[in-house]
Amino acid sequence: KLADEDLAAATEASPELHYATKRADLLERHGQAEAAARCLDEASIARGGVPLLEQQALTIEERAGRTGAALRRLDGLIAREPRPDIWLARKALLLERNGREQEAQLVWRQAAKAFEGVPPDKRGLKANRELASEIGARLSGMCEVQE
Repeated sequence: KLADEDLAAATEASPELHYATKRADLLERHGQAEAAARCLDEASIARGGVPLLEQQALTIEERAGRTGAALRRLDGLIAREPRPDIWLARKALLLERNGREQEAQLVWRQAAKAFEGVPPDKRGLKANRELASEIGARLSGMCEVQE
């Protein structure tokens, strides 16, 4: 929800971004998810990289069942963004939804390791507490399955 609000604020400040997001929405509604993601990528590149547009393209790819494209995009976000733990958790969830449990387990462990890098003063924020809880629950669930 917060990302939606951030995207709305960013597109209000830039008509080009607003046009790109509206065009991508239209393309997606007409079953053209690949073209929608490409539209957002082009707008992002033209602006020097806009993570919010990449996130919107990721969501489109996930909804369209374009798992390979979504995983490639997640790998890019994991490599570039300052909080890889967030993207690792999303990747693990995507892997789980697609029946790739063993890969998901590895990625949950990577998310836990990456979360260790979150500064202590930021760990108390609600979103970070929820992420830590999700990671912990997934890891403890793995231990129960393996026993």
